Amino acid sequence: MSNNSIEEIKIRKHQNTLRIVGSGIILMGLWTIAKTVGLLFFQRAQVLETVHTSVGEPLDQITDGQILVILLIFILIVLLVELAMRLYVGVSAIRESRGKRGFPFYILLAALVIVGNLNTIIVAVATWIDGTVEDNTLHLIDTTSATAVIIELTSMIMLIEMIVASLRIRKHNRQMRKQKAAEE
Repeated sequence: MSNNSIEEIKIRKHQNTLRIVGSGIILMGLWTIAKTVGLLFFQRAQVLETVHTSVGEPLDQITDGQILVILLIFILIVLLVELAMRLYVGVSAIRESRGKRGFPFYILLAALVIVGNLNTIIVAVATWIDGTVEDNTLHLIDTTSATAVIIELTSMIMLIEMIVASLRIRKHNRQMRKQKAAEE
């Protein structure tokens, strides 16, 4: 079989997609950490106010600095788990793009990340709706939250594109094996 059969061309196209999208997924994970730590740092007064109103009296003996350190440690643990998932998904996609077919567990993890992205988008939109219904203004739809929704949508689209490309590569490889078996 030549190197330019229709199936091989389609496989190379989807492998290229996997390589690009896998790199993007890794970068999105790094961006998430930078964004979250930045928001915690630059909006620490709002974060502290929210913590104090949510928890109340038990925090009277803890300083604001201690609260921020505890929050930062907790948030970093959660973010590192998410980064590890995104790294695994991205690296697995890149490996598959190079023809090294591995265990398809990364596709399931990608679906889980999609659910997380969808949850973030739903919460942001619900917050916007609550804010506009309660006081009839659009002040809660600021550039930060709108940008976050756009980034989450982009991440979700990349993950979907990755899953589709991976499944198509598997489909075309099966078709090529059937063709080779039929020719022999």
